[in-house]
Amino acid sequence: MTISGNTATDADTYTAVISLIDRTECAWSDGTNDDIIIDWTITKATPAITLDTTPIVKNYGEQIILPEAASDFGTVLTDKTAKEIEEIGTYTVTYYVEESENYYGASKTIEVTVKNIVVKAPTVTLIHTYTGYAIKPNVVGFDEKYMSLSGDAEGLGASDYYMTFSLKDKSHCIWEDGTNDDVIIKWSIEKATAVINLDTTPIVKNY
Repeated sequence: MTISGNTATDADTYTAVISLIDRTECAWSDGTNDDIIIDWTITKATPAITLDTTPIVKNYGEQIILPEAASDFGTVLTDKTAKEIEEIGTYTVTYYVEESENYYGASKTIEVTVKNIVVKAPTVTLIHTYTGYAIKPNVVGFDEKYMSLSGDAEGLGASDYYMTFSLKDKSHCIWEDGTNDDVIIKWSIEKATAVINLDTTPIVKNY
């Protein structure tokens, strides 16, 4: 016998023909010698996308590198690029293979979160005593990259003073308490206690 039409590559329905070589001397088991026609099919494949779907979490301004993906069929594309994921928020990036004549479409997703930069507010030495000279409170943790200072950076007289710390980029930075409002810190110069230097030895004189 001979067989034709039994080899194909693309997804489709095909017809195979099985023929007897000698129809005079040979017959099928049912007594006939006609060609046997068999329809057979190659179905579409379903691509398997290989991707690390571990969520990505970055602070604003940090570089985002999306993982690479592979598929046994087709080319893996993405619906977003790293440059499109810069602002604060949570993004879903879809990796996908487009459907073709020989395989179905497939997709996988990964979540990318861009967070606010958390900035620690400075601390200030709050209580001072009047000295007669200008006093500058000690400020710990001031980072000019992220914040600015206004208000009373120094004082002279006994009084209350106020320092204001402001985030330079309130759209992308927050304090540790989750707010981006200005932080106002009150500090004081208290009155000094005068010290009188005096020889208090009694004075005794004759008239």
